[in-house]
Amino acid sequence: MQKTNSEKGSKVSKCLIIVYSYHHYNTAKIASKFSEVLNAQVKTPEEVIPEQLKDYDLIGFGAGIDSGKHYKPLLDLADRLLEVKKKAGFIFSTSAVQGKAKVEKDHSLLRQKLQSKGFFIVDEFSCKGFNTNSFLKYFGGMNKGKPDDLDLKHINADTPELAVSIFPEFRGYGIGVKLMRKLFQVLRANGYRQTSLSVQKDNPAVRFYTRLGYRITEEKHDHVGNEDYIMMKDLVKAMKSELTKIPGIGVNMAEHLVRAGFPTIESLRGKNPDDIYAADCHAQGMPVDRCALYCYRLAVHYADHNGQLPEDKQNWWDWKD
Repeated sequence: MQKTNSEKGSKVSKCLIIVYSYHHYNTAKIASKFSEVLNAQVKTPEEVIPEQLKDYDLIGFGAGIDSGKHYKPLLDLADRLLEVKKKAGFIFSTSAVQGKAKVEKDHSLLRQKLQSKGFFIVDEFSCKGFNTNSFLKYFGGMNKGKPDDLDLKHINADTPELAVSIFPEFRGYGIGVKLMRKLFQVLRANGYRQTSLSVQKDNPAVRFYTRLGYRITEEKHDHVGNEDYIMMKDLVKAMKSELTKIPGIGVNMAEHLVRAGFPTIESLRGKNPDDIYAADCHAQGMPVDRCALYCYRLAVHYADHNGQLPEDKQNWWDWKD
């Protein structure tokens, strides 16, 4: 899930996370991460006033799993909810044991209750949680330390996760490649440095994503137990490669531009070189050599004139005061 109400752009305008978590506070950790990414308020079921939920565009419902279903306070809240019309919601949980069939069953009662109230479920998430119930406490518990950083890794505001699908009748025409490359351009223009996706291991699309520059970073089971690859693409490398086409912009200066918020040639168009220089100094946390300003004057002219430079100003030093 991606960040909302932030400098990264507008996705969902107002979000709420409702969580019931106690004992080891496993699910509270998940709720906290969702809250960070979605810029969402977190409430317990007892704090929720059903009449006020109409003010939210996306609502997450989460709790630990007890005897094959979410904890009772969350289920009781679902019963008290007012009917809504196609309001977006998502479900999350932690439990001692994971697996496709189990997670589907564990979430089924809450899912049914929410759908009966008019919610449509946009996604579901589950991961292992530390468990010391019953006899397990005599052995130090099960899944100690869970959920950990790896479990939370892909609930990440700075790494958008893409999901793309092309209807079968439109495959084989290069539409997917063009679509993905356009998405990369949009992400770069908004300052994102990398992007991720998950794909089932036996999906032929793995080769497609590899050709686009994705690399496999880990293997895991998704929220319903399917075996997936997590794949990452470094957008910064591509950003630098594009910027170094500009005369006088080497790898180091390209990194300065990326950090200053100008990751592409397109992002330089119409900009004031002095503003770019000021942003660079701010990003570096110190004054930058004034030669950088001369490079930025050249770069902006290059961007504004489709790569053309005056005959007497082909080098960065030609743009001095």
